[in-house]
Amino acid sequence: MSIKIEKHHNGVVVCYLAGRLTNENTSQEGENAIVNQLEAGAIMLVVDLTEVDYMNSSGLNWLLRMFTKVRNKGGDLVIASPSGAVTKILEVSKLNSIFSIYADVNTAINHFNAHEA
Repeated sequence: MSIKIEKHHNGVVVCYLAGRLTNENTSQEGENAIVNQLEAGAIMLVVDLTEVDYMNSSGLNWLLRMFTKVRNKGGDLVIASPSGAVTKILEVSKLNSIFSIYADVNTAINHFNAHEA
């Protein structure tokens, strides 16, 4: 898995993930990147899953840990652009009822901008 961080206006941070989100070893880089953003004061995070082609239960666990870390800081983490396979695992695990899921990054960013207005 690889991650790219992009800061947007109003403090929204987008984390673009790519590859396979399958175990602790591949998600450590992503966790470190998100923790660094939290330590820098970011509390509005979008996790873009457009380029994630596979995710298993370890990937779901990683998403939940990141969600919890952000919520513990008083923020929110939303998901953007999950592929069909990733959407299916979110539905089967019922995590689609926990995460706010948006069709694309811009819609997810607008979620935060609407709350700021």
